[in-house]
Amino acid sequence: AWKSALHMFEESPLVGTGTGDWLEDVEELERQGWVKNIKQRGQFFQAHNLYLHWLATQGIIGILALIGLFAALVDWAVRLMRGGRRLGGYLILYCTVLIMVWGITEANLLSSKIVAAFTLAIGLVTGLRDEAVAESMTGTGPT
Repeated sequence: AWKSALHMFEESPLVGTGTGDWLEDVEELERQGWVKNIKQRGQFFQAHNLYLHWLATQGIIGILALIGLFAALVDWAVRLMRGGRRLGGYLILYCTVLIMVWGITEANLLSSKIVAAFTLAIGLVTGLRDEAVAESMTGTGPT
C-alpha cells in the first residue's frame, strides 16, 4: 500500500489524486502492473500510513496543512501547560502525539470515530479554557 501511495503522489504531487477514490486509483495501478494482488491482501482502502495516504490524496498542499495542524495543536498544548492549565495541555499533547505516532502504521484520520474522539478532547479543553477565562473576567470561581 505504501508503494501505491508513493506512486500516486508522484503522479500528482501538488494537490494529490483527491479524496474518496483511493480504491479506483489502486485498481488502476494494479492494472498497470505497479502493484500486485493488493486487494487480496486486504490493503486496498488506505495506505496504512497517514502521511503517505495524505501525500497521495492531498499532495504537498494537504500534507503541509496536516503538519501545520499538528504543530498548532502541540504549540497550544505547550502554551496551556506553561499557563497553568496543565491537564488540558497534557490532554491535547497526548492526543496529538498519539494520532501522529499511530499515523505511521494507519491512516487513522480516515476513521470518523477517531476524528470524533480527537475533536471531543479538543472541545473539552476549549470549554474548560473558556470557563476559566470567564471566571477570571468576572472574579467568580469555584467556592
